Amino acid sequence: MNSDNKNILKETGNRLPFTVPEGYFEDFALQFEQNQLAVKKLSIRKIAMPWIYMAAMFTGLLLMGNLIYHVYQNNKQENSEMYDMYVMSQLDNSVMIDYYVSQTDQTVEDKSEIE
Repeated sequence: MNSDNKNILKETGNRLPFTVPEGYFEDFALQFEQNQLAVKKLSIRKIAMPWIYMAAMFTGLLLMGNLIYHVYQNNKQENSEMYDMYVMSQLDNSVMIDYYVSQTDQTVEDKSEIE
């Protein structure tokens, strides 16, 4: 491995393998200024596309949020209905009748206090 490196160094020697075109550095500053000062015209499409992408993103976020909100509300409503059904299934008729009678008595008392 070491001998291969030495052979390559002997073949190349001290010469530089790269060259620069004639007059490159003399015209470099002028070309650089011309390229920097050149005004590029932007099309309306290039200006508008980022705004369109952003509007589409926010619209998508709003729609997804609305969808998730409605799904959450429906699940909440179904859970409350299932809870009511569970409570009703655990009570017997006598407890239900007592509850409704006591509620009726309270409403009658409340009405008499108002009058």
